[in-house]
Parts: sequence; structure tokens; C-alpha cells
Amino acid sequence: MPKQNNLSLIERVLKKNHFIISILALFIVAGITGYGKIHRNLFPNSNYPEVAVSHRLSK
Repeated sequence: MPKQNNLSLIERVLKKNHFIISILALFIVAGITGYGKIHRNLFPNSNYPEVAVSHRLSK
């Protein structure tokens, strides 16, 4: 008589170490690839407000 397997899906997946390592490697590679493609603009173009002050010296 075969042994009855009453393990849940999560327990079966956690018993397979190569599956867990493969998923972690996939996330790490996807993260490194995504980080490399991010557009990094440290100083974005912006219009700063300008203030002009004039003063007339009187004698």
C-alpha cells in the first residue's frame, strides 16, 4: 500500500531547496537588471525663482 502524502502545497515547495534558490536567484537577477536600467538624474532641470533687488543711493 503506497504512503499517503498529506503535505500542503507550501510544505511540498519548501522541501525542494533548488526551487527556493531558483526563485531567489530570479528575484536577485531581476533586481540587478532593473536597477541598472533605472534613469538616475541627480540634478533634474528646474526653473529656480529669480529675485532682482535694486537700490538707488541718494546723496
